[in-house]
Parts: sequence; C-alpha cells; structure tokens
Amino acid sequence: MLPADALWVTAWVLLVGKVKYAEDNWAKGMSWRRMYGSLLRHLFEWSIGIDKDRETGLPNLAHALCCLLFLLSYQLRKVGIDDRYLLSIPMPELPPETKVLIEDLRRAKEASQSQGVPEFSGQKASS
Repeated sequence: MLPADALWVTAWVLLVGKVKYAEDNWAKGMSWRRMYGSLLRHLFEWSIGIDKDRETGLPNLAHALCCLLFLLSYQLRKVGIDDRYLLSIPMPELPPETKVLIEDLRRAKEASQSQGVPEFSGQKASS
C-alpha cells in the first residue's frame, strides 16, 4: 500500500513545520501559487542532484510530498487562496504531422507486440 519509510520521513518534515510555524498551521490554507512554487523548488533541487533540503537536511522529495499533500488538501477542503494562473485562451490543436507521427508510432508498437519483438524498456544495454 503506502511506503512506511517515505511516510515516516515526510512526517519529520511536518514536525519541522510544527516547530517552525505552529501545529497544523498549513491547514489554514495559503496562496496555492506559493505552495506550488515551493513544490517546484524542492522537485527542481532534487532533479539536479540536491537530495536534501539545505535548511532541514531532510529529503527534498519529502518536502515536495508535503507541498503536494497540502495543495490537494486545499483543493478538497476549499481553503487557502486559489490564485492559479488559469488559462483563458484555448489550447492549440496538435499539428497534423504530429497526429500522423503518433498514429505511426502506435501502429509500429502494435506490430512489434504482435510479432513478439520485445518492447523498448528505456534501460541501457549492458556492456
């Protein structure tokens, strides 16, 4: 079900927040964009190899998980300030050549699967 080790470390992030701010302070809500910005910062730092948050020493992914949980909570509970940038223009259509490419890739995948050709795994071949 849920990975206990990851939840445990995420609980440590909540403990730091409790001491730094106040217990359940996050539950009052805040600017959704501010929380989203924090989420992106922690994910970006992790993506460039910075595993631990510089302030707390806890995993950036645990901080990101807290941010994501808070955002989901805000949306479900309708708390905080929903200040997302909502797109007010229609999304552009997929170019015709891209639609053709996607269909060609789909057909090639189906053909390779029906012929018993192993599907690409995304892993490098061993040398």
